[in-house]
Amino acid sequence: MITVDVYDGIVTVDAPPRLAPIIGRIPGLKAKGLLWFGPVSFSNLGGIIEELSSLDGFSPTPAAVGALRGMKVSAGVVAGWKAGVVDVGDPRLFDYQHAGVQMLLRGGCLLGDEMGTGKTVMALTAARQVGGPVLVVAPNSMKYRWAEEAAVWFPEAASFVIGGTAKQKQTALDEAGVAAEFGKDVIVIVNWEALRTMTRMAGHGSIKLTEKEKLDGPLNAFDWNVVIADEAHRAKDPKSKQTRALWRVSRGAEYRWALTGTPVLNTPGDLWAIGRFYNPSEYGDSRHAWHNRYVDYIETNWGPKDIGLRKDRMPEFEFWFDQSSIRRTKDDVLDLPDVTYQTRLLELDPKQKAAYTRLKENMIVGVEGGAIVATDPLALLTRLSQIASATPIIDDDEVVGLVAPSNKVKAVLELLDEMGDKQLVVFAQSRKLIELLEESMQTKNISHMSITGAVSPELRALNVSEFQAGRVRVALCTLGAGSEGINLFAADTVCFMQRSYSYGMSQQAEARVHRIGQDRPVTIIDLVSKDTLDEIVIEVLHSKQGMAEEVLRDHARQLLRIKDA
Repeated sequence: MITVDVYDGIVTVDAPPRLAPIIGRIPGLKAKGLLWFGPVSFSNLGGIIEELSSLDGFSPTPAAVGALRGMKVSAGVVAGWKAGVVDVGDPRLFDYQHAGVQMLLRGGCLLGDEMGTGKTVMALTAARQVGGPVLVVAPNSMKYRWAEEAAVWFPEAASFVIGGTAKQKQTALDEAGVAAEFGKDVIVIVNWEALRTMTRMAGHGSIKLTEKEKLDGPLNAFDWNVVIADEAHRAKDPKSKQTRALWRVSRGAEYRWALTGTPVLNTPGDLWAIGRFYNPSEYGDSRHAWHNRYVDYIETNWGPKDIGLRKDRMPEFEFWFDQSSIRRTKDDVLDLPDVTYQTRLLELDPKQKAAYTRLKENMIVGVEGGAIVATDPLALLTRLSQIASATPIIDDDEVVGLVAPSNKVKAVLELLDEMGDKQLVVFAQSRKLIELLEESMQTKNISHMSITGAVSPELRALNVSEFQAGRVRVALCTLGAGSEGINLFAADTVCFMQRSYSYGMSQQAEARVHRIGQDRPVTIIDLVSKDTLDEIVIEVLHSKQGMAEEVLRDHARQLLRIKDA
């Protein structure tokens, strides 16, 4: 047994004599019998963990883990276990970004910094230090943004964006292969969906590979030195093809970096599949074994529900998690302007109100113990959210379209009148709602652009550039397409016509404006229809509950008991 403890400013190591040569290399420690001791410092405590963590029987106390974490934060170096910060020779980086680069250079790493802190910049700077070939797996909307940033932060590399037809994809990869053969650093950028068809799969659990999934794809032709998973929370499902494709394509890569501002979207169990990518030795091959060891859960009507990490395993989990991960919030590292939240309560238009009441009643399937129950709570919530925003076109209880009148479209237009000529970013969950608002913008000759799933990555990049340059007044974004990887800080006001039930996605959307580059106070405005589920959704999200979707699901009965006006 190797015990590391911290008490009253002194670190002690209780270890067998055979380890004396190893412990003797750590600066600041002296031997006294079987004990080693010295004043607590970032250097010696980090050195202890660096030297001993791989040995059987190593056991740091909660005090030791807490002391190290505290020193890392207070020193502004939440990276690595050794003292100091790697100087990458780029004065454009903030100190905390230098620290992030150091952490990435250790090998496998989860860079979980909050949105808006510059994870792309840190990853490209680190990649420049170690060289290619580099594979970037990113959301489709972010592919060209990565290429643009690579030209700034890794200019020696040749970037290849993989897209278009199968022939165009193969041509781009062939060109990347030729460049790599001639000694050029290459960066290949592919979207998550394409990854599934361009690499061999990894098996998992009871999942058996098909003959097609066993075949190498074009991405397997490269010996990747670096694999970067941008918005890595997309790989939280161990059974999904894109997760298993990521596991496979990253085999052999010395550097595997998971980038996400929301590493835990709903439950702690989300971490395992991501962890198996960036640190497979610690997370292991069995999700079941890892989950049973670290995650606490309760039984619900919908099956087991994770409720957090097991308290008895917390020190152990935090110890090894901290060795290969880094998480800073904007408040920790940036002096960003304040954020003010506003809620604007809106009355439903009479047509909306009638449709809302009718659909809610039609979706109720029974009463159980005095509580109203829905067959599919989240599906019901989505439909009701649409009607709380505009007049629906309904076919067999399904909302197939949205038309005027819309209380929220009217509210956005009124907000624009209040703002004069200032720029505005608008988010909605429903593309139908964005399209309805766009029609009103066109009628009133208000300059605008859209970022939705129907807009190509090339056009999205152009739209963002036009908005940032001030040539477009309003950015209309769906939460799915517009919440990841784009900069919209030319505006200082964000208006949510609808919120996602995911707390993480709401955070990401806000971070499009409140991020590096923003020098003005930011205002976040929620448009909330009175006496609808809007009120409860906002209440849950504003309570800062990272498991908002599960909270809403578990409280579906209460959500359906919304009072009638």
